[in-house]
Amino acid sequence: MPSLTDLTHFVVKAYMSLETTDTNVEHQVLKIIDPSGIDHIVLITTTKRLSQFQVQGELHKSAEIDVVAVYISGPIQLGQLTHGHVSRMGGTVDTVNKSARITNKSVMVAYRMQGYGVGTFMQDVIVRWVKGFDPQLPVETIKVAEVDATPTNQLRRNKYYANFGVRFSTNPLNSGVVAGLSMPMKVSDLKSHDGWKKKITVQSIDKTMNGQDAAARALEEQIEKLERVVQTKAHTIEAYEKSHSRLWRLWLGSIIALALGLWWK
Repeated sequence: MPSLTDLTHFVVKAYMSLETTDTNVEHQVLKIIDPSGIDHIVLITTTKRLSQFQVQGELHKSAEIDVVAVYISGPIQLGQLTHGHVSRMGGTVDTVNKSARITNKSVMVAYRMQGYGVGTFMQDVIVRWVKGFDPQLPVETIKVAEVDATPTNQLRRNKYYANFGVRFSTNPLNSGVVAGLSMPMKVSDLKSHDGWKKKITVQSIDKTMNGQDAAARALEEQIEKLERVVQTKAHTIEAYEKSHSRLWRLWLGSIIALALGLWWK
């Protein structure tokens, strides 16, 4: 008689089949303008996972996105950021349970990097990814807390969500919202927002490395030029020494001949 475990596996296989999973990792470098004149350099690593499977003959998808920002260089000392951590955000899509999330329950950017558009860039990556799925999927509600509604943060926080189409009130900019849950919405209601472009320039890691390779090649060319100059100088010095060596021998020979002539007399 089959065990309960065997029966469970049989039911799961009959219910769900043909699962495939793909993982994609992308690296980008953000160059962020700073008033000090020294740009911030932040590395963005985006990991996307997608599983596709059939449930009773119907194709479904389960996916997640993870976006991590790490500080590389700039006017901020790495000791002022925990291990260079700037932010980590994410989202999910589940067509079986018919839901989509555009946060990982935490939308936070390290204090020293707030106001530069990094959070907006990361959220835009997530929203554009989610919008690539079923537009009719409901988006899970987002909760904002009163503790975050400080005089310096409330307006910025509310506008941040409004830019992506998330509303906590009938006001388009969520003005006056202190705390609460976002209003019901679908994936089709989400909006991409590229306000980060005012301060941020984006490059793929490959392009950045190619740029470094180009710089390295230019440096090598300069070194080769210097080596040629040094070789030319060395040949000049060698020729000079040989010329003066011949003159010295002639001069010394003349002195000896003169001395012998005087002695002979």
